[in-house]
Amino acid sequence: MAVHGARDAGPVSWGTGDAARATVRECTLSPMPKACPACAAENPDAAKFCNECGAKFAAGLTPPPVQVTRRVVRDESRRSAGERRVVSVLFADIKDYTALSEQLDPEQVEELVGGLFREFADVIARHGGYVDKFMGDSVLALFGAPRSLGDDTERAVACALEMQRRAQASNAGRENKLGVRIGIDTGEVVVGNIGQRGEYTAIGDAVNTANRVQAAAEPGSVFISSETAAQVKARFRLTELEPRQLKGKADAVVLFRVEGMLKTTERYIGPFVGRKRELDLLLASFEQCVANRRPGFVLVRGEAGMGKSRLFHEFRRRLRALRHAPRRLTASFAPVGQEPMNGMRQIARAALDLAPTAEPAQAAAAIAQAQALAQEGAPAPPGFAENLAFLVGLQVRELTESGLPARQRIEGAAVALKRLLELRARDTPLLVVYEDLHWADTDSCDFLRRLARSDLSGPIFFLALGRPEAMELVRDLLANPFESIELRALEPGEIAAISGGILQDGVISDELAALVLQRSGGNPFVAEELLKGLRETQMLELSRERYVLRDGASQSLIPVGVRSILAARIDALEAREKSALMALSVLGREFSLDAALHVIGPEGPAAIDALARRGMLVLLQEDKKRPRCLISHALMQEVAYGGLLKRDKCALHQEAAAFFEQRLQQESTQDPARLVELAWHLSRAEQPERAWPLYYRAGLRASEESQLAFAAEQFRRAKDEFERCRVQTGIDGLPPEGAKLKLLLALCEACFESGKPDEALAHAEQVIALTQNTFGRQRALALEFAAKVSHVKSRFEDAIVHAERAAALFEKAGESAASARLHLFKARMFSHTGQAAQGLALLENFNLKDAPPETRIDFFNTRASLLLAQGKIREALDDEIKRLEIAERVQDRRKVGSAHSNIATYLSDLGRQQEADEHFRLAMAEYQRTGELFNLAIVHGNYGNQLRRARRLDEAVKHHTLARKLSGELGDEFGIMVAETNLGTCHLTSGDFAEARLSFETALPLAQRFGSAQAISQLFHNLALAALRCGDGTAARERLERSRGINEKQGNERGLLLNDNLAAQDQLRLGAFDAAQRELAQVAERAARLGIGGYELAAYMLMLETARQKGSASEMRKMLDIIERSQPEASAGADERALRQAHRLAAAALEGEEEPYGRELARFGELVPRTVAVSADAEALAVAASAVAFGPAPRAHVQAALLWSQDALAAMERGGRQDLMVIEALSARGQLRLLCGESSGQADFARAERLASRLGALWLTDRLRHAGARIT
Repeated sequence: MAVHGARDAGPVSWGTGDAARATVRECTLSPMPKACPACAAENPDAAKFCNECGAKFAAGLTPPPVQVTRRVVRDESRRSAGERRVVSVLFADIKDYTALSEQLDPEQVEELVGGLFREFADVIARHGGYVDKFMGDSVLALFGAPRSLGDDTERAVACALEMQRRAQASNAGRENKLGVRIGIDTGEVVVGNIGQRGEYTAIGDAVNTANRVQAAAEPGSVFISSETAAQVKARFRLTELEPRQLKGKADAVVLFRVEGMLKTTERYIGPFVGRKRELDLLLASFEQCVANRRPGFVLVRGEAGMGKSRLFHEFRRRLRALRHAPRRLTASFAPVGQEPMNGMRQIARAALDLAPTAEPAQAAAAIAQAQALAQEGAPAPPGFAENLAFLVGLQVRELTESGLPARQRIEGAAVALKRLLELRARDTPLLVVYEDLHWADTDSCDFLRRLARSDLSGPIFFLALGRPEAMELVRDLLANPFESIELRALEPGEIAAISGGILQDGVISDELAALVLQRSGGNPFVAEELLKGLRETQMLELSRERYVLRDGASQSLIPVGVRSILAARIDALEAREKSALMALSVLGREFSLDAALHVIGPEGPAAIDALARRGMLVLLQEDKKRPRCLISHALMQEVAYGGLLKRDKCALHQEAAAFFEQRLQQESTQDPARLVELAWHLSRAEQPERAWPLYYRAGLRASEESQLAFAAEQFRRAKDEFERCRVQTGIDGLPPEGAKLKLLLALCEACFESGKPDEALAHAEQVIALTQNTFGRQRALALEFAAKVSHVKSRFEDAIVHAERAAALFEKAGESAASARLHLFKARMFSHTGQAAQGLALLENFNLKDAPPETRIDFFNTRASLLLAQGKIREALDDEIKRLEIAERVQDRRKVGSAHSNIATYLSDLGRQQEADEHFRLAMAEYQRTGELFNLAIVHGNYGNQLRRARRLDEAVKHHTLARKLSGELGDEFGIMVAETNLGTCHLTSGDFAEARLSFETALPLAQRFGSAQAISQLFHNLALAALRCGDGTAARERLERSRGINEKQGNERGLLLNDNLAAQDQLRLGAFDAAQRELAQVAERAARLGIGGYELAAYMLMLETARQKGSASEMRKMLDIIERSQPEASAGADERALRQAHRLAAAALEGEEEPYGRELARFGELVPRTVAVSADAEALAVAASAVAFGPAPRAHVQAALLWSQDALAAMERGGRQDLMVIEALSARGQLRLLCGESSGQADFARAERLASRLGALWLTDRLRHAGARIT
C-alpha cells in the first residue's frame, strides 16, 4: 500500500507550515492556574489559600494539564494579537458545588470533582476542542479556535453528550451524585493572546450566552442556542423549548435540548442536474437563437462555488468548435469600484473593438466606422454616434448642447447600443455575457431588462451568471423571455471525477466521495478545496488506484461546510502567506498589483508568488502597464476578510485609502469611480467624516455626466456616512446643518430624475422637517420637489399646496424667477382638478414684461392647457402658436417639438386636419433631430388617436405601430402598453374585434405589472366589449365584473358609466328591453350631470337600438329627436349620420307608410357608406337592409338592400363579430334572397337561428322561427 505523504504526520491539524509547526511545538503539558472554588479567582498552582478571598483549597483539586497551549504563536508583525472567528462555546457547570464542598471532606471533593474534570479535559481534547479555562466548578471550552476543523459545532455538541455520559458513569454507586449542566452557543468572537498574561482566550457575546444557556439547563442535560441548533439539526435529535428570558438578554430566546445523535446524517441534497445536461441546455438555446436569427436569453443561477464560471468556460470551449462560433462581449461586475453604467460601457467598448486603454482618437474612429455601417441598412437611431461616444466616455458637444434630460440621454445611449449589437450580429452571432449579475449596476440591469422585452432582432445570445441572493433582480429578469438554469449539487460520481484532476495519479474511493459530498454539500469549488486540503495535510493513501483516508479516525477531522472548509484551508497556510491573503482581502477580489504590494508591504512579492503557486491568487496580465491580481474565488476572499478583527480591517483599509488617495493626486482625476473607491476604503477605515464628501463629489460628477442611477447611489452612501460621523462636518463653506440639507436635496433630485419619485419625496419631507424656521431656500426647493412628486403621483391637490408654499418662500428670498416657475406649475395643476377658471385667474396677474424666454414659453403652454380644459380650443391654439414663436427664437428644440405636437392636436379638434398633419410631421422631425425617442413615440400615439377620430384608421394603425416599435426599442413597457391599447381601440373602431382582443390581452399584463388601476379597468372593459361582440357572453360578463370591481374601489365614475352601458347591451342581447332602457336612461342622466357628452350620446344611441328591437317606432322617433338635440347632425361624422339615417328608415318601415318610407330610403341612399371602414358603417348597412327586407315595399329595392346586407356581413365576419347585428344582417339577407327566388335564403335564416340560440337570445330565436314560417 502506497502512502500519499509521510506516515508520521499526525491527524491533529491541517497545518503544514511554520505556524502549524509552532503550534505543535507549543502543544505540551502546560501548568494551569488554580481557580478558587468560592470566587473563581486564579491563583498560583502552589497556593494553599485563595489570594482573593482567603478560601482554603482542597488537596489535589487543580485540573490536570491537557494537550493544549495557553499561548498561541502567531505573526505579530502586522496586526494586533487577536482575530475574529466563529466558534462554538461550551460551558459546563456542576450544580450545588459550593454546598457540596462544605459538606464533604476535601479529599472526597477532589475524588468527585477533580477526577471528573480530568475526564472532561480528555473528552474536550479528543473532540478537537480547546480548554479555555477551569473556573472552580465550571469549565469553558472553545471549538473552532485556535484551529478550525470545519465541523466545530457538531464536535462541540458531540463532546457535550460524551461529557454527560462520563458524569453519569462517575455517579454510579455514589451517594453524593454530581449534576452537570452544559450550555453551548455559536457566534463570532475575538480570540487571541489577550490580557496581562497574554493567554489565549475568547471575548464576545457567545461566551456570555453559553454561560446563560448552561444556567437555564437542567442537571444532566445539554441545552443549545438556536444558532447552534441551526448547524447541527441534521446530526442530532433536538427538542425545541418554550421561549424563556435569560439574564442580560432583552428578548426571550428559544433554546433546544439535545436528546442524542441521529443514527444517520443524510443531509438533503437537491435532485441532481448534471453539468452535461446544463451544458446541453445552453448549447440548444444558442443553436435555436442562431437558427431562428432571434435573440435568446438564459440566466444561470447558483450559489458561490456551484460552478457557474466552469460551466461558462466549457460552454465557450464548445462554441469555438461550432461552424457559426459567436463573437463574445462580456460585462463583469464587482461589489465596489465600478464606474457608472459599467456593464453598458464594457459591452459598447467590446462591440467597438476598443481596449480599456484606447485613446479618444481610436474610439472616435471606431464609432465613425459603426456609423457608416449603420447607414447601410435601416436608418440609424437619432444621435447614434453621439450616444455611443457618450457611452465610451467621450465628451460630446451635441449632447451637452441638446438640453436633453439626463434620463433621456441614458435611454438614447441604450437605444444606440441596442442598434450596435444588431449591426454586429448581421454577419456573426453574438454572445453577450453578464458575469456576477448580482453586483450589476442599476443602469446596466435596466438595459438588460429593456433588451429582453424589446423588439431586438438578430442572433444575439444573452447569458447572465449570478447568485440567487439578488432575488428581486432575478425575479425581474426571469420574466419572459428569460430561460433559467439553476445549478444544483453534484453527486458522488462527479465528486470522484473532480478528485482525479486534483490528485492526478488516482481518484478517491466511492466511500470517500460520499463523505466529501456530505461535507461539501455537493458544491464543486468547496469539494475541490476540501480535496486539496486532504492532499496537503497528507491524510490520504493510495490503495488499488483509489485514494482512501489513511485511517478510520481521520474521518472525524474532515471539515463540514463552505466557510469552515475555506477557513481550515487558510489556517493551513504559512504565517506570512496567511497574513498576506487576509491583508489582500480588504482590496476585494480583484485589484491592481501595485495596490497589493502597498498593502502587504516588503514581503509582498514573495507572499504573492507563494499564494499564486498554491492557486489561491491569479496574476492577470491583460494590462502590462498595470497588472492585476485575482483571489481564486469570491468565497475565499469573503472568508479571509471575515477573519480580520475590526481594528485590523480599519488599519488595512487606511493603508489602502492612502494608496488610492495618492493615485488620485498623481492622476489629477475626478473620475466618479475612483472617488467612490477611495471613499469606500475610508468608510471601512471608520473615517466617515472623510468618506462622505468623496461620495458626494462622486455623485455630483456623475450627475453632470447624466449617470443618474449611479449618482443617486453615491448620494445615498454619502448620507449614510454623514449620519455616522461623530462630529459632523460642513462642505463648500456651509455648516454641518447646511451641508446635510444640500446633500439631501442632491439625493432628492437624483432619485426623482432617475425614476424613483417615492424615495425623492421621502428625502424632500426630511428636508422640510429640518427647516421649520431656518434655511428658507432649501425648504422651498424641497417643497418644489414634493410638488413634482405629487404631480407624478396624480395627487394634484397636494401638488398645489406644496407649490404655493414654495412660491411664497422663493418670493420672500427675492428669487422672483423661481417664484414665477412655481406659480405656473400651480396653475397647470388646476387644469387637472377641474378648476381651469381658477388657474386662468391666477395667470391674469402674471407679469411677463421682464420674464426670461423660458418663463414665457411655460406661461403660454400653461394657459393653453387651461383654455383647452374650458373647451376654448381656438384660444388655446393661439397661445401654443405664441409659445412656438418664442421657442423658435431661442432655439429650444425640445419646446419647439412640444409646441408643434400641441398645435397639431388643437387643429385636428377644430377639423383642420391638413394643417394638423403638417404640424404633427414637424413635431416628429424635431424629436427625431434631438433624439427624444420617448417623446417621438408619444407624438406618434397622439397623431394616431387624432387619425382614428377622423376615421383614417389605416394611417392611425400605422402611427400606433410606429409608437409600439419605438417603445419596444427603448424597452419602455409603459409605452408598449399604451400603444397596444391604442391599437386595440383602432381595431374596435374598425370592427376587427378578434384583433382587438389580441392587442388588449398583450397590454393587460403590462398594466397589471405597473399597477395602473385605471388602465387595468379600461382594458378589462375593452376585453369584455370585444368578447360580447365575438359572441362570448361568459367571458364578457367575467371581465366586465372585474372592471367594475376596480372602478368601484377607485371611485372611477367614468369607468362605471362605461360598465353600465355595456351591461345594458348584455341585457339587450337577452331580450330584457325595459331593463336595458332603464339602465341606459340612468347612464345618460349621470353622464349629463358629469358633463361627459360623448357617454351621454352613446347611451342615447343604444336606447334607440333597443327601441328598434322592441319594434316601437314612436320610441325610436323620440330618441332620434333627443339625439339631434344632443349632437346636431351637422357636427356628426359620416358614419354617425349614416347610422342615424338607417334608424330613421327602420322607424318609417315600422310605421308602414310608403311615402315617408320612400323619403327616408332615398336619403339613406345619399349617405350609404361606399366602403365599410368602421364598425358603425357595417351596423348602418345591416339596419337599413333589415328595414328594406321587412318594410312596406321590399321588392322595389331588393338588389340595393341585398348588396348592403352582403357588405355588412363580409365586414363583420372579417372582424370575428358574432352578435345581434350579425343576426340582423343574416336574416335581412335571407329574406332578400328569398324575395329574389334564391333558396339560399333559407340557409341564412337557419344560420341566424343557430347563432341566436348560441348567444342565448331565445326571444330572437322565436322571432326568426316565426319569420321563416311566414315566408314559407
